[in-house]
Amino acid sequence: MRAGLFSGLIGGALLFLTSNSSRAEGFEAGFESRGLTHDVEWEALRGPLKFYVSPGLDLGEKETKAAMLFYYHGTNGRPELEFIRQHIDEDDPWILVGMTFLGSGQFQYSEEARGAEMKIFQEIREELSGFLEGKEIATYVGGFSKGGWVSGLFAESDPTVDGAMILGAGVFDREGETPLAPFKFPKRILIGVGEQDGNLGMSYKALLRFKDLGGEVIFDEWKDLGHEPPNHSETIQQWLAVAVNSKGQLQSKALDWVERSLKEIETGEMPVQRKYIRLKAMSVAPFARFADEEGKRAVRKIVEEVVKDKAVIPEREAERLYLETLAKEAGERSLENLIECRRSYRDISEKYPGTHFGKRSDDALVRTGKLLEGRP
Repeated sequence: MRAGLFSGLIGGALLFLTSNSSRAEGFEAGFESRGLTHDVEWEALRGPLKFYVSPGLDLGEKETKAAMLFYYHGTNGRPELEFIRQHIDEDDPWILVGMTFLGSGQFQYSEEARGAEMKIFQEIREELSGFLEGKEIATYVGGFSKGGWVSGLFAESDPTVDGAMILGAGVFDREGETPLAPFKFPKRILIGVGEQDGNLGMSYKALLRFKDLGGEVIFDEWKDLGHEPPNHSETIQQWLAVAVNSKGQLQSKALDWVERSLKEIETGEMPVQRKYIRLKAMSVAPFARFADEEGKRAVRKIVEEVVKDKAVIPEREAERLYLETLAKEAGERSLENLIECRRSYRDISEKYPGTHFGKRSDDALVRTGKLLEGRP
């Protein structure tokens, strides 16, 4: 063997060992100093990852549960965990990884591109699992915009992923591929999007697809926002709590939430149409199914009273028509379909002015108008 080739191989091996050692030390530092965010280099990726272990993770108790969340940034962004940290309870056992991508710019979907990104994710998860022997670990992926689109791909394709946060994003058309297999268990899926985001139709398409696959899907619409994440979302906060806690741990939190929410609805001076919208949101919130029987009965009682009110009838009809039109918009991404959906939104707006879903139809006209003009 030539000396130059030999020295090159030795140098490459030393670089590999050094990079492996540095990333292991970075992860180890995170486990040792929980509650702090650390930078961890991963040689295949651009720039350092962000790594955080919550104070609530007890490495000494081997039989306890924990959860990992790999959170991907948007187009041309950088790894970050601030948004997620604002929504978790640090007493819960979380491992958070602020992820990045192999390439910059928009994600151009192909099976090869998906496989390459998934390979990095799986390698990092395997490395972290070495610190967590004996624990039952749930794995979640999530992200905003580009990160949300890719997280949806992982949830569809990797049977070991327990759920996903798909924020400001939707799902890719995967024509020509083998049809997606139904989930073997109900994966937890959170889809969040601004009411005025151009991706709203695609986000609704994600809702329909993941329901078809057998997912347990929560849809979180952010009032008055476009293509940007909210400062805070109670739905995201609840979803993350459900992702990491057992049913018994959640019941007291869920009961407090039901009591607080019902008090606001019953004592607040809000019109009955607004009460209906609030109750609809309560019924699909992550905490809803963890309330005790007394709490569920209290919710059912006030729902029955509200839906009997004649003033709610136009709201419910506008809701039905709006959701039908949104599903139609999600079903086909063509100029003709978008124009037809705009006609429907305009009809709803004109026929049901003053209703919540009449206003949502006004927003949809603005949003779809921007799509026609090629604006975000």
